[in-house]
Amino acid sequence: LHVRSRRQRQMCIRDRSKWIEKHHGLVRQLFAASTGRESLGLRASPALVRIRLLDDALAPSVGRDFSAPAAELNSRSIAPRFVVIVENLQTFLAVPDLAGALVIHGAGYAVDLLGSIAWLKQADVVYWGDLDVDGLRILSRARESLPEIRSILTDRETLERHLDLCGTDRPDAPRTVPRNLTDIERDLVAALTEHGGVRLEQERVPWSVALSALHAAHRP
Repeated sequence: LHVRSRRQRQMCIRDRSKWIEKHHGLVRQLFAASTGRESLGLRASPALVRIRLLDDALAPSVGRDFSAPAAELNSRSIAPRFVVIVENLQTFLAVPDLAGALVIHGAGYAVDLLGSIAWLKQADVVYWGDLDVDGLRILSRARESLPEIRSILTDRETLERHLDLCGTDRPDAPRTVPRNLTDIERDLVAALTEHGGVRLEQERVPWSVALSALHAAHRP
């Protein structure tokens, strides 16, 4: 069990250990002041990456849907030819079977973990996220460690074909153009602003449009 501090309750104390979680920052400061050591020595919960195999042949001995730390995934003998990274859980669960493929739930900025998985660098990796500022920033972050990532449905045409399905982006969303974007993706940044700071969540794109894009990206 853990909270925002991602620290497990490991201390045998008379007071409720949840208090330690809630006030972890204060306790850490007091501990550092009295001992000169910053770490409380508590084990951090490992960040997990969730994967769905879209082809049973990739790893016959494991289940289709599983989560594991990135370091453990790196040691597994999985060799996908095609990988789809999606932002939203609903989309992650809906992606259909594809030969030699798997899908990863990027879960926002958790894409930072993916660069340590060696077999990802040998695969054709496609990113599909929300059409908004955060989605484009996540894509840019992913390219820091996986520079060959392609994006799908991340363009002005997709946005403008589905303006009736758009919502308003958060008012504090940054408007600077992220690094590591293609010209088409940069044009999408401009389109989001031109249409009044909108966002198109990926699960709102008609599924027939999404399937067509996925199959087109899935190179034989």
